[in-house]
Amino acid sequence: MAECSALPRLLLALLAPLLFATGISLPSERPADQQATFEALARDAEACRTSGQTDRAIDLYRKALAHNPQWHQGWENLGLLLANQNEYAAAHQAFEKLLEIRPDHGDGWVLLGLSEFRLGLYDQAIQHLEKARGIRIADPA
Repeated sequence: MAECSALPRLLLALLAPLLFATGISLPSERPADQQATFEALARDAEACRTSGQTDRAIDLYRKALAHNPQWHQGWENLGLLLANQNEYAAAHQAFEKLLEIRPDHGDGWVLLGLSEFRLGLYDQAIQHLEKARGIRIADPA
């Protein structure tokens, strides 16, 4: 997995203050490198999710989303994992992010409503579940 190579980043973190003090600058990560990092994190997050490594998957989804906050599938998967861990407030935030990107995502409205129900936000839950009715959802049941 991409996360196993933390040593170079650790060394960079330790050396950065010294480099800054001496006036040496480091090149910032290129867009192609950022995309490759995102893709590796996304791939590893999915692998961890499907193999049942939930905590690791959550961590990797968060890192991947920091690189690409427009990744709607990442927000959905993160929210589902968090909800399965009974972390409904964090799941709620993930589903809100998903719906900022894809307001037409019927399943997202259902998931948001269910997380609100678990948080005791019943009025909001009903509104969002009703909103989902007017949008195509994968499983109406």
